[in-house]
Amino acid sequence: MNADPTFGSVSGLDREAMLGLFAERGGDPVAPVRRTRWMRCCGGRPAGRAELGLPGGARSARLARGVHGDRDGPLGPAVDVMGGGRDLVFPHHEMGEAHAQVHNGGRPFVRVFMHAGLVGYLGEKMSKSRGNLVFVSALRRAGVDPAAIRLALLAHHYASDWEYGRC
Repeated sequence: MNADPTFGSVSGLDREAMLGLFAERGGDPVAPVRRTRWMRCCGGRPAGRAELGLPGGARSARLARGVHGDRDGPLGPAVDVMGGGRDLVFPHHEMGEAHAQVHNGGRPFVRVFMHAGLVGYLGEKMSKSRGNLVFVSALRRAGVDPAAIRLALLAHHYASDWEYGRC
């Protein structure tokens, strides 16, 4: 939080709200394992092979800045759009952007974040870890009309949460 003066700009949360949310989601920002996992940048560069332990934003920034940090890499100086579910705003995207900015000498790395709403199923967020995903391929094998699948998906704004239910 100290190395990036813009920390909090992705989520719009203040320090207290971030700490509360981090703790609510099972994290302890002062735990030694967190400090070693998230704080591996030394002088704007990962230390040795430690880049493998960096969050996605810092790994992407390494690609943007180039392996040696002296020229732009294959991604260019920044990424235009980064997306994901709304549950990734904090801590994932917030911390990834902070690490990337520190790595890139203060340059913003992501120009626009687009966060999609969450899809619920049987009262819980649909997720791989919960094992409650409903796959289009399975719906098709079950004989569901593709137009019905499209209608179900297009009936909701991309940023809105909604509940999936078979009719």
